[in-house]
Amino acid sequence: FLGVTEANETWRLLDLDSATLSRISPADLLELLADTSPEVSRALWDFIRMANPGFEMTAFAPGTDTPSAPGQAILDSFQATLRALYGTPDTQINRLFFSAFLRGAFAAEIVFGLDGRTVADLAVPDPASVRFQSATDPVRGIVFTPGQFIGAKWTPLDIPTFRYVPIDPAPGKPQGRAIATPALFSTLFLIGLLHDLRRVVAQQGYPRLDLSVDLEKLIAAYPGVAADPDEFEKFVAEVIGQVQAVYSQLEADDAYIH
Repeated sequence: FLGVTEANETWRLLDLDSATLSRISPADLLELLADTSPEVSRALWDFIRMANPGFEMTAFAPGTDTPSAPGQAILDSFQATLRALYGTPDTQINRLFFSAFLRGAFAAEIVFGLDGRTVADLAVPDPASVRFQSATDPVRGIVFTPGQFIGAKWTPLDIPTFRYVPIDPAPGKPQGRAIATPALFSTLFLIGLLHDLRRVVAQQGYPRLDLSVDLEKLIAAYPGVAADPDEFEKFVAEVIGQVQAVYSQLEADDAYIH
C-alpha cells in the first residue's frame, strides 16, 4: 500500500482478516475505517463538528486588549488566501482535527510567499509521515527533532514555521496517541469473529451429501481385481477418490451424469 488508501477504489481488493495489520499500517487502516466503518465514520464526523463549530480571528496589539487594524488586515488576508485555495478556511482547520482524531497529533506549517512576509498557504501534512530523531541538548538532555525522509534523505523540521503538537504522548515518546486507535481492536476482533462464524456456517449450516460405494457390485463387476485383496483395496480407494474429485468441482446448479 503506497500513500493514502482510497477506500472507494481499493476496498474490493482488500481481503480483511486477522492478518490485515501485517499488510497495512495502523494509520492507513484507521483511515480506511473512517471511510468504511459506520461507527468510526460517525465518531470522526461528530468530533470534527464539535471541535470546530465555527471561529473568528481577531487581532490585538501585543500585550493588550486593543484591536489592531494592521494585524486584522493580515488575518483577513490569511483567511482570504485559504478561502481562495480551499473554498473555506475550515478545510485546513478540520484537517487538523482529523489528524488529532486519527493520528494523535496536530501538524501544520505556515508557507510564506516570495516576499517572505505574506502568508501563501497553511500546509497540513499527515502527522504519521513525521519521524523523530533523538539528540542530546547541553541543557535539556535528550530531545527529539521532527523531520521527514524525502527519498532517502533526512530533512529536519525544527523550523519556526512548523509545529508538531502531540496529543497525550507517553513518557519518553514524542508521538501522540490517536483517539480512534482502540477501534482497531474492536474491528479486528469483529473480523475474526465473522471469519470463525463463516467457517461454522460452511461446516454446519449446509446439508451434506451422503455417498456410498457398493463393494458387492464392484466385486461382481470386477472379479479379476477383487481376487487380489491388496489390489482391490487400492482400486476401491481410486474409485472413491474419483467421486470426491468430481463432486468437489461441481457448482451449485451443476448436474452429475452417472
